[in-house]
Parts: sequence; C-alpha cells; structure tokens
Amino acid sequence: MLPSKLPARGEAGAGFAVVADEVRALAQRSVQAARETAQKISDATSKSEQGTRISEKVAKSLDEITAKVRKVDELIAEIAMASKEQNEGIGQVTRAVSEMDKVTQANAAPPRKPRAPRPSSTRKPYDSRR
Repeated sequence: MLPSKLPARGEAGAGFAVVADEVRALAQRSVQAARETAQKISDATSKSEQGTRISEKVAKSLDEITAKVRKVDELIAEIAMASKEQNEGIGQVTRAVSEMDKVTQANAAPPRKPRAPRPSSTRKPYDSRR
C-alpha cells in the first residue's frame, strides 16, 4: 500500500464505524418497535376475543329475555281469555238472579181477586115503579 493512501483509509474506516454504529442503533430501535408492535397486536387480539365473548353473552341474554317476554305475552293472553269468560259467566249469573227475582216477586204478590162483572149497557134500567 501506498503511504499516501493510509490516512484516507483511516478516515474511511472511522466513517464506516460511525455508519455501522448508526445501523446497529437503528436495528435495535427496529427490534424494540417490532416487540412493541407484537405486544400491541397481542393486546388487540386479546381484547377482540374478550369482546367476542361478551357479545356472545349479550346475545344469549337477549335470547333469554325474548323467550321470557313471549311467555309473559302468552300468560297475558290467557288471563285476558279467562277474564272474558269470567265476565260472560257473571253476566249469565246476573240474568239468572234477575229472572229468579221476578219469579220470587210474582210468587210473593197477593193473589188478585177476580173482578165483578161490570154492568153492561144492554141491561134494562131499573124500574123503581115495580
């Protein structure tokens, strides 16, 4: 090698060392960023799975609520039908009691005396001279 080229190589070697240090630091920051990204992806996946489980529980609860609301609706319909039948039965009892009251009043009334026949206009007037 030529002596005039030695200092140039030293400067180049020093520059190469600086660049290598920068590349190494950049690689370390890239590794750290990759770890952080992997952790964030893991956290997001975990939260997504947890959200899915919660959504499934909510859907199951809503299905149960829907079934219970349908049951309540059926019970209300049965109560309405029973109430209608009861109302009709009360109406029948009311009419029967009214009829019994009429019969009782008719039986309790004093018997009517037959009327005496009314004098007819075809009869001869009474002659007081006889």
